Amino acid sequence: MNRVLPPSLLPVPEIPVDGGVLLFAVALTLITGLVFGLAPAWHASRADLISVLKQGGRSALGAGGASARNLLVGAELALATVLLIGTGLLIQTLLHLEKVTLGFRPEGLLTFQVSPPEVRYPGVAKQWAFYRSLIAALESIPGARGAAVSSGLPMSGGSYTTTPALPVGPSLIPLDDAVAVDWRAVSPGYFRMLEIPLLQGRDFTEQDRPDAPPVMIVSRQTARRFWGAGNPLGRTVRLKSSGLQFTVVGVVSDVRNTTLALDPAPAVYFSALARNWPVMDVALRIAEALKRRFPPYAGKSTSWIQKWPSPQFAPWSNGFPSALRPLA
Repeated sequence: MNRVLPPSLLPVPEIPVDGGVLLFAVALTLITGLVFGLAPAWHASRADLISVLKQGGRSALGAGGASARNLLVGAELALATVLLIGTGLLIQTLLHLEKVTLGFRPEGLLTFQVSPPEVRYPGVAKQWAFYRSLIAALESIPGARGAAVSSGLPMSGGSYTTTPALPVGPSLIPLDDAVAVDWRAVSPGYFRMLEIPLLQGRDFTEQDRPDAPPVMIVSRQTARRFWGAGNPLGRTVRLKSSGLQFTVVGVVSDVRNTTLALDPAPAVYFSALARNWPVMDVALRIAEALKRRFPPYAGKSTSWIQKWPSPQFAPWSNGFPSALRPLA
């Protein structure tokens, strides 16, 4: 079941089988079968065969026994009906989840996590210099279609952070009433690489540094929640926790970041040049021909690799390590 279900469908990483619970269930099943199988046999053994023959095939259980039997049959039919309805609803839910739009294209993505040591890369500027070199090295590999970093990739089970935010100026939100939004720090080209449509405005650039005016990109759900049908570009959003204000420079399509069962939550994106996370997710999109070099990892439609790169990328001995050797 762990292999069949899509990633992040359940609130737990996997469904383990407990040996004690399994033995208890088997024992309970055997005892139940013996009890409900021996009871009718014992009752039938006490029946008078001559009386049964005289009744011409009529039941020898009497009125009380017939009522009990009818009650058990009715209970079995009721439980079977409930089980059948539940199974139908479960199948319908799974079919619906199969048709849910993620908001990005997961096919052909390889991911891993990187945490540059703070002693060697102190400060946001030096850390971004490391990530810039990492992205350039990944994109130089033959067969790579693009690379990007994020504080949390969608549906990856990685970092998930929310912060209360409120629009500055006219909006649909009551005054001083903050909205919890999901925030991600992403690199320039992140939306293009994950194929998240940019609906309005621009993407992040190398100019969105810490010394530049703070900017953010919001999701369509955030824009509608804050300003309705109004134009969100140029509007200001304030983070309630820090008081920092950001100017909206772009709007992207909604993305299901955590689960398939819920509608996309309001989300905002910061530039990774000015804001990052201790552990960043790296995503690499590879060509179809390159997938054959990763049979355990890239053969599925959603090929998330959530471990560290050293063991998982061992099959890529001809390209990956040599491309990243200067960063070590």
